[in-house]
Amino acid sequence: FTRPRPVQTLDAYYRKMWLTLDQLARLDKNPWPSDIPEQIDHPMWEFSFAGEPIFVVCTTPAHVMRQSRRSSAFMLTFQPRWVFEKILGTEKAANAAFAEVRKRLIPYDSASPAPLLGRYGATDGREYLQYFLHDDNNAGGGCPYAKLAQNKTPSIANKEQAA
Repeated sequence: FTRPRPVQTLDAYYRKMWLTLDQLARLDKNPWPSDIPEQIDHPMWEFSFAGEPIFVVCTTPAHVMRQSRRSSAFMLTFQPRWVFEKILGTEKAANAAFAEVRKRLIPYDSASPAPLLGRYGATDGREYLQYFLHDDNNAGGGCPYAKLAQNKTPSIANKEQAA
């Protein structure tokens, strides 16, 4: 939605991703889905828009070691949850799919497969940690929000950050 800009740091893109998701949540006219917790640090949390749970993948030009997350500009990909339900419907299918993804990442990325990758809803995982993978397998600074769009009116600080 914007022109290409000079490459920023991974941390700057991480903050930009969360600011973008928060701003989208503020624009959403639909209520948050009742079956998705609003607290981000919950195993069943997932970004949602227009009542649709969505897995988000952020790619940036600052990713070097993790080519699977590299793109020519800041980019967010939105994948509806139902796509994964069809692919990962059984334990056997999920295990095969995750093994295949990890196998393909090994020769592609210079970094080892991220330990944060996991199955939605697993009690020891957090979906939000998979949205943005750092080059060094570091989880980053944690999500800057406990909950997105705590009020639906954008704050002046958020307007200034977006500029």
